[in-house]
Amino acid sequence: MSKEHNVQNGERVENINYKPKTKVLLNWLAAILAVVLILVIYLPAKIWEQEQQIIQKGHKRMKTLAQTQKFYHQMTGSYLDDPEALVNVVSAVRDSNLADSNFTGEQEVYLNDDTFQVDVPTKFYRTFDTTFAMSYRREETITDTICTVLKWNESLADYDTLYVNAENLNQMKYDSLINKETQTRETTNTYYIRHYLDEKYTYRPITKTKYDIKVDSNSYKIIDPIDYVYKEPRYLVFNLKDSTHGYIKDGEPSWK
Repeated sequence: MSKEHNVQNGERVENINYKPKTKVLLNWLAAILAVVLILVIYLPAKIWEQEQQIIQKGHKRMKTLAQTQKFYHQMTGSYLDDPEALVNVVSAVRDSNLADSNFTGEQEVYLNDDTFQVDVPTKFYRTFDTTFAMSYRREETITDTICTVLKWNESLADYDTLYVNAENLNQMKYDSLINKETQTRETTNTYYIRHYLDEKYTYRPITKTKYDIKVDSNSYKIIDPIDYVYKEPRYLVFNLKDSTHGYIKDGEPSWK
């Protein structure tokens, strides 16, 4: 066998050993580039989603403050420029009205060293809950006791036969109780999950800067306190950005 033939065989063996290594290296490189490409597409989208959630949360807090300001004005005839005092006063009125049905009309609310004169509407807690709380519906089986009673009708000179729920029986006058019958029925009731006006509604998300409230005798304005672009690093090479969420003036948001 010639020397040239041996050299060719050697080169062939060397090429056979070299190509698989090159292929593995290229596969690894392609996989790394694919991961980088996915991250470049996925991570900015995820950050953008977080930014939108922050804006939505900020708008919700400002709307909650605006509705709270409306309640406060309803009870006092004025507006309050301190967001913390605002939520505390309205929350205190709600809790007192729920605990004591007589806590209506002209009342005083004491918070720290301040006294607030308020005029509390009847069943204010229900208005509060239906405004802020999340509602849910639940199907229930109700058992009623139906009473058959006789009541004298002077115009007809005869007895009327009436069917009355046992719960309402003591609220009417009747002559005699004829019968009691238990009945069941299906009904759907609406309930509300308790909503708390806590401290978080007094400041914006992320920066946790307290909202600025400008008031006069006839109007109010709730303002996002930052007027710059806020940045937080994300995933080493990206930034989460947040800027002003706008304002609400007399119930009208600027972002419509």
